[in-house]
Amino acid sequence: MKRFLAFLLCTMLLLCSCSKDPYEDLIIDMDTLMYDIIATQEFRDPMMVISSDNEEYKELFDDIIGTDYIRALMAFPEVGISADMIIIVEATDTTHSGRLDLMTQYMLDRQEAYKGYAPEEAERFDDVRFSTYGKYIITLLVPDIKTA
Repeated sequence: MKRFLAFLLCTMLLLCSCSKDPYEDLIIDMDTLMYDIIATQEFRDPMMVISSDNEEYKELFDDIIGTDYIRALMAFPEVGISADMIIIVEATDTTHSGRLDLMTQYMLDRQEAYKGYAPEEAERFDDVRFSTYGKYIITLLVPDIKTA
């Protein structure tokens, strides 16, 4: 029995180490994805999209995700106090732990700020979703996560 379990464990480890990330070669049209996500949601306020391509916003993106990325987009309300936010990042590689740590801290900081003037919006930060697909990170804080 012990030999069988050892064999099974070794086989599972071998299969896991040989499996390729199914999203490793994925290429996403980030602009289309951003506007498709926006179109699926019923936001209270119109959304504004900014890009790391614009030097004016580069420092903001560097603070949120670090400097090791190719391109990033962020959508947030043009006006109002809604916490809605979408962030799409094309990273330089598929190792996201540092980037996700920075993005999580950014969301926690925003949640803390919202507690002072919009506590009902601050609660929504508990529903933030981070997803990774190959070298892409998608962060969603939207009204209906199921349709995003």
